[in-house]
Amino acid sequence: MRSIAADLQVLADRLARARAAQGGKADGDLVQELETAYEELRVADEEVRVQEEEIAGLLRHQDAERVAHARLLAVLPVAVLLTDQRGIVRTANAEAAVLVGRRPDRIEGRPVFTFFGPDDRPAMRELPGRAASQVTGGPRTGVLVTGTQETVPVEVTVTVADREQGLFTWLLLTAGAGRPDGVLSLPDGLARLAELPVEDASPEDVVRASLEVCRDVLGPDVELTVLLGSPEEPEAVVSTGQLAQVLDGSQLQAGEGPTSSAYRERATVWATDVRADPRWPRWASAVSERGLAVVAVPLQVSGQVGGVLTGYRVGGPADSSLAENVETLALTVRGLLQQVVLRAEIRQAAADLDRALSSRAMIDQAKGIVMAREGCSAEDAFRHLVDVASTEHVKLRDLAATIVTSVSDGVHRDPSS
Repeated sequence: MRSIAADLQVLADRLARARAAQGGKADGDLVQELETAYEELRVADEEVRVQEEEIAGLLRHQDAERVAHARLLAVLPVAVLLTDQRGIVRTANAEAAVLVGRRPDRIEGRPVFTFFGPDDRPAMRELPGRAASQVTGGPRTGVLVTGTQETVPVEVTVTVADREQGLFTWLLLTAGAGRPDGVLSLPDGLARLAELPVEDASPEDVVRASLEVCRDVLGPDVELTVLLGSPEEPEAVVSTGQLAQVLDGSQLQAGEGPTSSAYRERATVWATDVRADPRWPRWASAVSERGLAVVAVPLQVSGQVGGVLTGYRVGGPADSSLAENVETLALTVRGLLQQVVLRAEIRQAAADLDRALSSRAMIDQAKGIVMAREGCSAEDAFRHLVDVASTEHVKLRDLAATIVTSVSDGVHRDPSS
């Protein structure tokens, strides 16, 4: 099928020849007809070009998301499998390979059910369908059979990874993972984060729910803040307690601190004792808490830093465990925020495409209105609309919408006159 651009070039050539011959025997009506057809095709070409750019951008974004998702699975300290709706494994991370006792290439392409004992297979087959139907009920317990024929009790949680492509994420946790003093283990916390709903959720809703899980993992002596946007002009700030709010405010007043450093440097920043750290002297002088450890992790969303997750611990152990745990949790929080942003972009792209497709019908309606009012032909009506749009410096589709709306609302003044 020929493209609109090719048709435009053919019409442009014919129009040039007709204009050149108009002083001789050329038919003036033919020139007008060609001009009208050329302008209609030009408008259509503009709309199609915008649609193609939006679709191409969305596809590039989705490709980048797949790569980021794969990297995220690779570093998570919990066994993760990605399967299709039949349970065929598409991807297995390193932790899954260790748990199952097989190399990733011996896991991928096989039904996930075959890694469980015969008594558990029927229940495991139901999990993708239950996840797709949003039927909850907590994780299922089953017995995993490793490559060396050892049996390992595991808790299995299945969530929808990509509804359109029919992909599902399976998290396999060793059953009975320790929860000392009511604190969630890191794998259990990651599993809970993966279960958080993101459909129709705002970034603030996702952050608020995520911080509750993160604090359950890090313990009651750690307070957290997620700042969305830049530290200088934040779009939203969600904290788990008063101490975090005070420390956030003191960073803002000092004009420096780990949050702004992480945002600016696009890298994790941490300190085991803020008052002994020389990087933020103004902020350190305002901090009264001794032995304050802090870690700030940038949340990169859509290739840009969309915010920072900051964790504070007072009087805790001065080691790197806080930084490692916060950084791992931040990876999952970032993934949840990315899903929210991607869903919003898809909805916006769909709305833009729908608007572009409907604009042609709107222009045709406006042409009919002008024809009825002026008693002119369709070609003259379209030329009139083009002239007015050019004179008023508005898009043809916007002018057409104004005309149609004026008639619908019973306004008798012609906006195109």
